[in-house]
Amino acid sequence: MNTTEFNVFPKYLSCKNYKCGAPSPYSLETAFATIEHLNVEKSNSTYNFTCNKCHYENKYSYVEILNFIPFSKRPKELSNNEVFVLFLIPIKTDRPMDNPAFGEFVKAKIIETNDDDVICQLLDKSFIAPTLTNRDIIYARLVSGFVVAFDKLIKQSTEESWEPIQKMAPPKEAIFGLFFVKEGSLNDELIIPANPKCSNPSCNYIFTHTASKLTDLMKTNYRTTFNYDVKYISIECPKCSTNKIITENFIKTLYPL
Repeated sequence: MNTTEFNVFPKYLSCKNYKCGAPSPYSLETAFATIEHLNVEKSNSTYNFTCNKCHYENKYSYVEILNFIPFSKRPKELSNNEVFVLFLIPIKTDRPMDNPAFGEFVKAKIIETNDDDVICQLLDKSFIAPTLTNRDIIYARLVSGFVVAFDKLIKQSTEESWEPIQKMAPPKEAIFGLFFVKEGSLNDELIIPANPKCSNPSCNYIFTHTASKLTDLMKTNYRTTFNYDVKYISIECPKCSTNKIITENFIKTLYPL
């Protein structure tokens, strides 16, 4: 277990009654886990609790709860014209599996979009495609919610053409995870991650935990959201310090490893 990936928020929400201000009996972590869970079911949900001291009925929005979290640990959105491009390289396994691949997320600037097609320019280095630079233009396609890189633009005098991106297995210092493609080509099939990505939209970190490891941790380290029988664990990104809430339903979205 990598204990550096765990974090418990130490603070508590306070009662909104200006005459009271008593702390909630529920931790900020519990409140954040609850509001994230509720927003999956219904957007703009609120976290509600009755103050034990003055009995005031409190309602907190997602943004209000987020403001209690230290700025350095809050999720931050990418710019409107930026996206994380997924680079995949197929790998071989000893037993039959659904087309496994190493994958990494690389930040890029969107130049043009057309339906599911995306033309973009890299902003960061790729370990899977180390010959690419931040001057390179690549063709990517939206597949299963991921912007997957395919080709590189080649310019020769007055001519332009697209060529497949040259790839290699990522080195140990790279941030990568496992992804599985359910049958067929990337253009029309399902990509399933085996590892969680950081919940911070502007961070490309991929956790080392798999579904089986998270399930084991859930059995011994779980907490329960307020007023809902939803178990969760909280893991901290070692790159940007943002917390990710893992529930049993989230684990089901990962490839079963």
